[in-house]
Amino acid sequence: MTDRTPLTLVIHATTDADLPGIHKAIAAAGLEDYFPDLLNGPVPGETYTVEELDIVGGVEHNSLAEDLAAHAPHTTFELRHGQHYAHDGHYAAYVPGHPLYLTTCDADGDPQTPTDEVTQHLKMAPATMTVEMWLTIHGPDILGTHVRTALERYRT
Repeated sequence: MTDRTPLTLVIHATTDADLPGIHKAIAAAGLEDYFPDLLNGPVPGETYTVEELDIVGGVEHNSLAEDLAAHAPHTTFELRHGQHYAHDGHYAAYVPGHPLYLTTCDADGDPQTPTDEVTQHLKMAPATMTVEMWLTIHGPDILGTHVRTALERYRT
């Protein structure tokens, strides 16, 4: 692998009121030249991809996802930044009414939650807490279950 990896953004749904916020987030990431079609008005469900994005000095995926969620709060999106050498890729998802979900992803762009992160959270749980209780209380944020379930209605 080189220092260049793909970045994929899918805008599943948005509103006209969010277009300036999308433009602001794309501009802050320095991606205007890579996403000219997106800046003309995103097509819901369309996948916008930069095949090879420079990692060194390139887009910081969390900042882009955080900017999109903050400046375009009525926009549903997924963002994937590919793997680099032995490092996992990055995944972000946002559906209005749910917190922004940030995690790693595999080579196919499928989100994954690192085992050590889950283990750390489980160790902090009270001894009386069952797995079912833990999944109900903490699972939605740590595993992104609510946002990932909400995304299903936008996928075709």
